[in-house]
Amino acid sequence: MLHICTVSQLHTIHPRAFHVAPQLKSVKLSCNNLSTLSARVFSPLTSLEQLSLDENQLKTIAPDMFEGLVSLQQLDLSRNNLSSPVSNIFDGLTNLTFLHLGRNSIKKFPSTIFHGLTNLRHLILYNNELEMLEAGMFDDLVNLVELKMNYNKITSLPPQVFWSLRNLEQLTLSSNKLQAIPERSFYNMPKLITLTISNNPLLSLPYQLMGHMPDMIELYLYYTNLTTVPGSLFANMSGLQRLNLHFNNKLRELPSDLFCCVPKLVKLSLKSNDLHYLHPQLFSSLTTLDILLLNDNKLQNLPDNTSFSYCSNNHTARNNIGHHSTSSPTRHHPNNHFNYNTLCRTYNEPTDHSSISHHHSAWRGVSSHQRDSFVSFHVTYFL
Repeated sequence: MLHICTVSQLHTIHPRAFHVAPQLKSVKLSCNNLSTLSARVFSPLTSLEQLSLDENQLKTIAPDMFEGLVSLQQLDLSRNNLSSPVSNIFDGLTNLTFLHLGRNSIKKFPSTIFHGLTNLRHLILYNNELEMLEAGMFDDLVNLVELKMNYNKITSLPPQVFWSLRNLEQLTLSSNKLQAIPERSFYNMPKLITLTISNNPLLSLPYQLMGHMPDMIELYLYYTNLTTVPGSLFANMSGLQRLNLHFNNKLRELPSDLFCCVPKLVKLSLKSNDLHYLHPQLFSSLTTLDILLLNDNKLQNLPDNTSFSYCSNNHTARNNIGHHSTSSPTRHHPNNHFNYNTLCRTYNEPTDHSSISHHHSAWRGVSSHQRDSFVSFHVTYFL
């Protein structure tokens, strides 16, 4: 998304600039050249609800900068040069619901920096230089619904660091440097809807990782170093609808009961992994599946007893596996392993997560007649 704003040349603000207008509810100072601000410059604005200081040159903020802003609800400090915010910088902002600190140079947050922000609902921390999270730093954020920490350098997570976030709906940890995640890290988040932990060099996942998440709809787990995943990984996600477990070029095998407890799954992407074999009953519980992506793996064949009984309207593309004839259900051609890894795409396939680009969408070696038959299917398999 392009960030567009009107650029001006404001370098400083007089310490008493807002004494003449204490009734202001919104102040936007975005896209200036502010590098410093006088302490308590905004304090007269006791009715202020929105303060935007994004896209400036701020390196530090005085501890009492926001003192007196008892009505403040939205604070945007993104796109500055902040590196080490002090622990009490947000003290007293008890009505704050939105805090944006993204696109700075912050390496570490004090453990108490967010304490007291009990009404905060959205916390944006992406595109910083965070290497670690302090234990207890989110303990007071009991009403948080969105937490974004993607594009940092986080190498480890403290145990139970997210446990206080019982109202969290969206958690984004992608594009960090996590090689492991502590056991039960995602417990006590029953309202979570979207979880993104992709683009981390994960080597393994613990057997007990996900707590009770009946409202989980979408999970992104791609670009990792995983070779397999625990059979219980999705066991507590009965409402899961879209699962993107793809682009893991070392993911070689999947437990036979991996999808046993996700009966509402509509889209399952397993493309561009290193899968050599699929258990015959792997998909047997997926009674509502519409889209299954298996292309760009190393599958030589599908077992004859692979369960496809879940297909809505009994439409499958099995006759296109390994050959181009629709007259025979043969699933393997010994001289044509390439066709198992062909990338195909229907006109109504949902776009992948924004972090993944489509490298190509060509229909390789498929006739016009067969293309039409693929597009007409309500349930389509890509292999």
